[in-house]
Amino acid sequence: MRMLLPAIVVLMVLACTSEEQPLVVTGTSWTLTSIAGSQAIGDVEVEFSDEWGISGWTGCNSYRGRYSVSGTSFTIEELEWTERGCPSQDLFAQEQMYLDLLVHAKGFDIDDSELTITSSNNQTLIFALR
Repeated sequence: MRMLLPAIVVLMVLACTSEEQPLVVTGTSWTLTSIAGSQAIGDVEVEFSDEWGISGWTGCNSYRGRYSVSGTSFTIEELEWTERGCPSQDLFAQEQMYLDLLVHAKGFDIDDSELTITSSNNQTLIFALR
């Protein structure tokens, strides 16, 4: 497994109410629908769990990591993934972009059943609730 240590990701919680929310994606699973403004290909998913942390599937490889939440900060303490081959060059390129945007995330927004993660260069990952 390949490991990136430490990767710090700050996610700004955009609350629906005037109160700050905890990381409301805990215990949920999401499917990627858009990456950097383009339609996602393959079955890419992310799941947040108190027990397992962050985990998912890139379309080629599985990944996981630990995260912690402090106020509006979300920190990925470790992110590791398998290094199996991809069935296509397009899926491989998307996987590389996905992992880069995920590691460099700076904020998120949840609107109904859609999760948007924004990276430090303002690229987005958009997920639908599974």
